[in-house]
Amino acid sequence: MVVSRGHPIAEDQTMLNQASWGALFAVVGGMFQGVSALLMQRAGSRRRWENGWLIFSIAGLLVCPVLAVWLSVPSLVDVAQTTPVPALALIVLCGFAWGLGIILFRLGTTRAGLTLGCAIIFGVNISFGALLPLLAVDSADVSTSRSAFLLASVVLGLAGIILLAVAATLRDAEKSRMAGLIDPGAFKAGVLLCLASGALLPALNFGFVLGKPLREAALVFGARESVASLAIWAPALAGAFLPNVLYALFQINRNRTQGNAGVSTAAIRGWLPALAAGVLLYGGISLYGMGASAMGPLGALTGWPILIAAGIITAGVAGFMAREWAGAAVGLRALSWSAMASLAVAAVLAALAGQA
Repeated sequence: MVVSRGHPIAEDQTMLNQASWGALFAVVGGMFQGVSALLMQRAGSRRRWENGWLIFSIAGLLVCPVLAVWLSVPSLVDVAQTTPVPALALIVLCGFAWGLGIILFRLGTTRAGLTLGCAIIFGVNISFGALLPLLAVDSADVSTSRSAFLLASVVLGLAGIILLAVAATLRDAEKSRMAGLIDPGAFKAGVLLCLASGALLPALNFGFVLGKPLREAALVFGARESVASLAIWAPALAGAFLPNVLYALFQINRNRTQGNAGVSTAAIRGWLPALAAGVLLYGGISLYGMGASAMGPLGALTGWPILIAAGIITAGVAGFMAREWAGAAVGLRALSWSAMASLAVAAVLAALAGQA
C-alpha cells in the first residue's frame, strides 16, 4: 500500500523536476537571445550593417538549424514524409512571419527610437506570445491556477517593460533634445512598424505549438526526447531565412556594399559579432524549445514570458556594465532596476504556472 501510494508522488516529483529544468533552459535561452541582440546592435553600429545582417541570417537561420537537426534527428527524410504537409506548411509560414517581424524590428526602432520601439515590440510580443497559443492547446490542461499565474506573469512583464522604457526615455531625453527634433511622420510610421513587429514575432512560438506532429515523428524515428524539438526549428527558421536574406541582399545592392564581402582582417573582425549573434540566436531558440517541451503541455505558454523576460534582463544588465546609465539620476537607475525586478518576478510566475 505504501508503495502504491508512493508512485503518484514520485511521478509528480519527476514532473516538477522536469518543469524546473525546463524553466532554467528557457532562462538561459533568453540570456543567449539578449546577448545576441547586443552583438547585432554592435554589428549594426558599423557603417555596413547589411553585410552583418546577411552573415547573421545565414548562420542563425540556416546553417545552425540544419546542422543541429542533421546531427540529432535520425531519418530526417522519413520524419518529413510522415509529418502531414499542412503541418509543415504552417510551421514554415509561422517562421516566415517571425522573420518579417525581425525586419520590422529594425525598421521600427530606427524610426521610433530604440527605447520606445523595444517597449512596444516586447510588450506586444510577451502578451501575444504567451496568450495566443491558448488557442491551440487542450483546454483541459489549462487550470484556474495556471491561468492566474500566467495572467499575472504577463501583467508584471508588461509593467516591467513600461517602467524600463520610461527610465531609459528620461535618461536619453537630454541627448534627444540635443540631437534635434524627430520627424513626426517617421515617428508615427515607426510606432506602427513596431506594433506590427510585436504582433509578428510571437508567430515563432505559435509555430512551435503547431509543430507537435513533427516533434512526435522525430521521436518515433529515434530522436531523443530532449532534442526532438530541434526538428521543428529547422523548417520554421528556414521560413524566416527567406525574407531576412532577401532583405540583406536588397540593402547590399541598394547601398552598393558588395565590395565589403572580402576576407581582410578588418572585414572578418566586422563579421564576428554578427556571426556570434546568429549562433547565439539559434542557441537561445533551441534551448527554449527543449525547455518548453520539458515543461509539459503548456510549456509554450509559460516558457515564452520567461524567454522574453530573461532576454530583456540580460540586455539591461549588460547596459549597466557598459556604463550606459553613467551620469543618470539615482532615481532613474532605481527605476530601471525595479523594472528588471518586475520582469524577474514575471518569469518566476510563468515558471510556477507550468508547475501548477
